This record gives sequence, C-alpha cells and structure tokens, in this order.
Amino acid sequence: MLHNGIFSAAPRLSCHGVTKGTCHGVRATELRQSLTTLPDIRVYLTAALCGLIAVVAAARLGADEVCLTQELGEVSALAPFHCAVPLKNDSAEPFKVNRVRTSCPCVYVLEYPAELGPREAGTVHLAVFPQKEGDFNLKVWFETSAAATPLLAILLHGIVTGTPPPGLTRFLSVLDPPLLTTPVCKQPTDDLTGAAQAMQDHAPASRFVVVDVRPEAEFSAACIPGSVNRPAYALSASPLPKDRDVLLVDSGWPNPRLIRECRKLRDTHLAASATILAGGLNAWERAGGRLQGSAVMPANLRRIPPANFYTARRFDGWQVLDISGTAEPLPAFLFPGRQTVKTTDVAESLRALAEAARQTPRGLTWVLVVDERGESGDLPARIEAPAGTVVFFLDGGWRAFEKYLQEQTAMHHKGTVRTTQPQQPCEGCK
Repeated sequence: MLHNGIFSAAPRLSCHGVTKGTCHGVRATELRQSLTTLPDIRVYLTAALCGLIAVVAAARLGADEVCLTQELGEVSALAPFHCAVPLKNDSAEPFKVNRVRTSCPCVYVLEYPAELGPREAGTVHLAVFPQKEGDFNLKVWFETSAAATPLLAILLHGIVTGTPPPGLTRFLSVLDPPLLTTPVCKQPTDDLTGAAQAMQDHAPASRFVVVDVRPEAEFSAACIPGSVNRPAYALSASPLPKDRDVLLVDSGWPNPRLIRECRKLRDTHLAASATILAGGLNAWERAGGRLQGSAVMPANLRRIPPANFYTARRFDGWQVLDISGTAEPLPAFLFPGRQTVKTTDVAESLRALAEAARQTPRGLTWVLVVDERGESGDLPARIEAPAGTVVFFLDGGWRAFEKYLQEQTAMHHKGTVRTTQPQQPCEGCK
C-alpha cells in the first residue's frame, strides 16, 4: 500500500472504519436480522464473514493504538504548513520504527526517529498540504517493534485558510515523496575517534595506521601525512597489518558504507581495532592537524555535494543554518527544523549550537550552512567551527539540492517524471 509515496503495511481488515475496538459497519442486531429473515445461504455466509472481519480488525487496531492529538489551530496555506511533533517511548524497552503510513497524500513525513530508547523522546517533522480551506483531520501511524505499543499515532487537527503557493505546488507535482522521508538514526559514537585524540595517539612512531578512503584526486590534493589511500569497498580485501589499529578517514560527514566497513574490520579481526575519524579531514584541519598535498585548501574540505548530504542527513546531530534570505517556502520543506540567520550572524549561531550540544551530549553536531545557489564567498574559509561541531557548506545551495531530488525522481521512474496527485480526496480533505 502506498500513501504519500511512503510504503505502508498491507491494508488492514476493516469494516467501514474500525476504531478503538468498534465496528460501525455491521451491528449485532443487523446480523441477527439477516440470519433470520434472508433464506439465501450466501447471505448467511456473507454476514458471518463481515462479523468475523469486524472482530479481527477491532482486535488488531483497537486496543494497540496509542494516539497523540496535536491541535494546530488556524494555519495559512500561503506558506508551507510545517510542524514538529514529539514522539515518545514511554515503555521500559527500546523500539524501532518499522514502518510509517499516513491517512492521505496531503501529509509528508519529512523526518522521524528510526529508534527510541526507554523513556526517550524524538521529533517527527511533518509537512501538510490540505487540498482546500477549512477544517482538517489527518493522521500519521508509526508501526514499532515494541510489544506494549506496536502502533503509535499522531492526529493533526486544524483549520486551513488561503491557497498553497504555486511554486511549491509545482515542486511537489514532480517529486517522488519517499525521497523526502528520512528515518533518522543515532550516531555511531562507538565507531568514532575525536580529532584531538587522534592527533595525540597517531604519531608517526605509533602503532596506528591511517587509511584515507576518499577518491584518489581528493587524497592527492590534501591528506594526513603518512596516511594511505584505499577505497572503502576494498578495505576488507586489502592487506592490513593485523597487529595495528586502523583509523579510517573520509570527508567528515556521516557515511553509512564506511561505518559498515569499519565494523566488518573489527568483527572479522582484519585489524586489531578500527575506528573512524570523527568529522573527517574537516575536523582534523580545524583541530590544527597537519596536512600535505598538491592543493591544500581548507575551504574545499568544508563543502558537501547534494548527493552526499542526502545520505548523510539520515543520522542525528544535523543542524541547518539558512543564510539565503529568500522568501520562497521551499527551503523549509527541504530542510526540516532549519534556522534562518543572516550571514553576519553565522558565527554567533554556531556558538549557540555548540553550547546547546554541550548541554545534551550525543556526539558530534554537524552544521549545514546553505544559501540559494552556493555563493557564500569566503565564508567557508574564514568561519571558525566551535569545539564539538563540524561545519559544511552545501555545494550549489538549496537550488542544487532541489535539482538533485528531481533528478532522482526521474531516474526512479526511468526518465518519466510522474505527478503525485491524490487518487481520491481523503477524509481530512473532503
């Protein structure tokens, strides 16, 4: 089943809408009347089957659902209707969110926690685009691995005034919605080594070997002295000294493939130990580490292409500073929870983010600075990243990220860009 481009579970059995253990389609009195007044055996079987479906559906949906109602009041459709809603695990056991589904294509789930520990809370970022003005009631379900709360739900209620902006509507009409849905995973803190610790431990005469997994051209331009260059996919097949610890170095943003390869080195005992340099070459240079190469330009170490950010944003710890100054609604949709700041206030905003991170330690804070077209001038070269933060500037700005998502949509549909219009009005939009 596909709602809002998000794959959901197979349709649940229902009988004209089952909620909280009740079935409003077939009542017991109607069933008895059918059995006593209608002679056709097919009617008996049909009525009995409907009754059985109602019982099964009520058992599956009624008692298990835990619903949070979010009153949004009056909202304007002249700007993106974006909201952040808490999702909490009240149980004493951790759970994973296995699947997300929505009541209609008007609801876009932008971000949600992929897992929550006991008593832990996360944030769900939603964007809603009702099809008309007036009252709306929309719902989002989260199917979890928890035995006590297998189904969590958020009910959104409010009143919409105005009509959606045409620019945003055109963008949504050519975008594959799953590309915007991001299950946010926790940082792999056990796999990371901080830059300061790395500089202390990885002296030339130490027992560590530094392996740089970036492309050869980037490695030649700037690298850590004494490091060797090998692609991540070849780490397990390449001979490494088994009596030495391995420090893996990349560009610094979260890299799921490198995390898998790092754990594989440890699990298969191909190295005495293996960790990843937290923040990569970006953090190493910021911490005062030496670099060598044909074109050592620190500003280049602080840029991230749209394709890499799309993958990296699946880990928690990201903060987005929007310095574009645009009045267009699209950036709020592309970067949930972003902060809009002036270029002159970036340094102050970074210090505030670093202080907030110290209050709630969870690993690194990755900061993405984004403008409209990647024209941030000399800001990447002169900005100072506070301790605990790694700062990147988005290549090509948010316009390039928008283009990347649209190109991915075209590729997924073999060059045919499809529209994402609802097949029929949902209950919340009628």
